[in-house]
Amino acid sequence: GFICGVLAITTVSCYPTAIEWHLAMNLNPEDGHTMGYCTGWHQDSFIGSENNAFYKDYKNKYVWKEPANYIAIVRHHNGIADAVKVWRFKYWGLSLLQRFSDLNPGRSI
Repeated sequence: GFICGVLAITTVSCYPTAIEWHLAMNLNPEDGHTMGYCTGWHQDSFIGSENNAFYKDYKNKYVWKEPANYIAIVRHHNGIADAVKVWRFKYWGLSLLQRFSDLNPGRSI
């Protein structure tokens, strides 16, 4: 099956045309762990480990708290990315934790 990674992307302040990305979350629907919206998205917690970050469900609580101006969803299989989509957030400077803490965010994300 395919696995989806969530990248938090910020602009680097001294280089406005450069970006820096960090793996915030990875979702693997076939790893035996149930990962749903109420399972960690809105909490200040780690899920999984860095050793398996690209293969199993994973959330980095430190990246989840960094300000993110963009979000990228990357579909990958066996370590090879085959699809990516990047969205620019309407409101800049908020972390993914702040954005996903509201269980009914509507269009404010």
